[in-house]
Amino acid sequence: MLVNVGTESLTVNVQLFDDTNGSPITGLAYDSAGVNISYARAGASRVAVTEVTLAAADSAWSSGGFKEIDAADLPGVYRFDVPNAALVAGVPSVSLFFAFTGVRSKAVEIDLVTAVNANVKQISDDSTAADNLKSQYDAVTGLDGALFPSTQAQLTGIANTGAAVNEHAIASPDGFTITTGLNEQNNEDVTHADDGVIHSIDDDGGTLDCYYVFDIGGAFVPTDVVWHGRMLGNNDDVTISVNTGTIAVPVWETRSIVDGSNSSVFVSHTFTLFINDIMTGVDAGKVALRFNGAGLNNATLYTNQIICQKTSKADNTGYSDGAIWYNDAVSNENTVVDVDGTARNPVSTWAAVLTLSAATGIKRFHIINGSTVQLTGDSSNYTLIGDNWTLDLNGQIITGAHFNGASVSGICTGVGYDFHDCIITGGSYEAGDFINCALAGDMILTSAGTYYIDSGFSGVAGTATPSIDFQDAAENKNLNMRHYSGGIEVKNFGHNTGIHKMSLEGHGQIVINANSDDANANDTLAIRGHFMITDEVGDWGGTISDNARFDVDQIDAAITGNAVLTTVDTNTEFTKNMSEADITIDKSDPAQFQEVHKIKGTGTELARKDINDIDGNAVTSINTIPGQKLEP
Repeated sequence: MLVNVGTESLTVNVQLFDDTNGSPITGLAYDSAGVNISYARAGASRVAVTEVTLAAADSAWSSGGFKEIDAADLPGVYRFDVPNAALVAGVPSVSLFFAFTGVRSKAVEIDLVTAVNANVKQISDDSTAADNLKSQYDAVTGLDGALFPSTQAQLTGIANTGAAVNEHAIASPDGFTITTGLNEQNNEDVTHADDGVIHSIDDDGGTLDCYYVFDIGGAFVPTDVVWHGRMLGNNDDVTISVNTGTIAVPVWETRSIVDGSNSSVFVSHTFTLFINDIMTGVDAGKVALRFNGAGLNNATLYTNQIICQKTSKADNTGYSDGAIWYNDAVSNENTVVDVDGTARNPVSTWAAVLTLSAATGIKRFHIINGSTVQLTGDSSNYTLIGDNWTLDLNGQIITGAHFNGASVSGICTGVGYDFHDCIITGGSYEAGDFINCALAGDMILTSAGTYYIDSGFSGVAGTATPSIDFQDAAENKNLNMRHYSGGIEVKNFGHNTGIHKMSLEGHGQIVINANSDDANANDTLAIRGHFMITDEVGDWGGTISDNARFDVDQIDAAITGNAVLTTVDTNTEFTKNMSEADITIDKSDPAQFQEVHKIKGTGTELARKDINDIDGNAVTSINTIPGQKLEP
């Protein structure tokens, strides 16, 4: 222990043990058999103490006073009043010795120090500097003045860019653990500052095993542990190791050895650590440093200060991609910032994700393949990215949100969202965007506004189709389906009050469901590309604009005008009606001609072409030779 030089009326507590079995011994008094209490100042001879009794454990100090404190609740612990002469100036330390018949004891070491108590009014014989320093602070707020030096709280906000930062042990009782040891004096909290207040522990039957714990956070790696202390015990030593496992299942790796001595001088030791000398799992972000020795002879470990030095990770994989990471296949519901929800340590519940989001301000979430997310609460402006994961919208607001790689279902509200590379298995949506998404169910449009489906495609195999339901509601809804592939069915398309408009381009088929019978001319379907139309209403009441559509019926119409084509066999006449004349092909007169020229031309121009035989004569009736090909 540290004591100011010249201290008077000092009282110390000492624990004494039975020499036969090592258990705490009770019942001793100032005049018990073999009593011989003495002290020895460093470099001086032993001085015998005249032992005296004390009326009670809390009696006033009396030189040489000796008294058992509490045999029942504090067995083996005795009070001793140190003679003032033992603490006078002139030596750095003094040792106290206690001898009784059949008693085992250890020396009590006292380091004598000189404390400085000063009320500084002048610096270099000038009071100006001291007065200026005082003016920077007031009794209410502390630091006072925008241009004065920064406070520790202000400096904490400055990002570390590589230089080592010190971290003291976690506050008691979590910063120090005794596995084997006795007589702990003070606790780990006194090791935070280099102020001469000592944390100490004795070996137990020759074994000492204890460790300090530091929480450096997941964004840092350890570089060193600096220990200012000493190991009392000549020819004894302890091994220094770090835990790379967890507190529950430790994996200790040796890093150094500290030799014991009888010196009272405190020495600084630096133990070099590696980037992986940090605990994992539930204890990720923590460093544990162990002192362990066996076969010791009355050894004591003294710690004045111990700190762990840390630095930012050169490759900070923490919230990689600026995202909190989620994987429901693991088991981690913890929410320690920079430790949980990282790429290496994702969390497994959406509640944990949202807790970390609130603490960090991060609204970007990376979803591990195969996971399922059910939204809870307002999810506006969130970004959820991944591949092959499942999303339940769960009736939440998704205004301005972005989703990528999910299989999506459920009901949502809010506009301005977008889905990319998703499978829309169904659900109800207000106006938003769907980019490169597969439609694989019944999609319901629930509000007025403009919906965009770009590079979409049917996710339904065979001749069946996904559907888009405009709902039977008086809202103006605009649906843009650009670069679409496959079939699509529209339901409740058209309304006698609200206006429904749809643009469809690409290739495939469109089915107008029979429930779309409320449409009028203001409801518009514009089709561009190769699409077949199936009108289940019979005569849909809206306006179809399909000048840029092409299909079998349109190709025939382009060739024949009002084309009427019936199936023929070898005994059946068929008629091709062209816009200006009928041409009858009669197979009963095969000798009429040898070959019919191909008819060239397009559109209405083709309908006005004359048909000539091989000699250039006009042909009004053509009989084909059996097996001969008629090429229009």
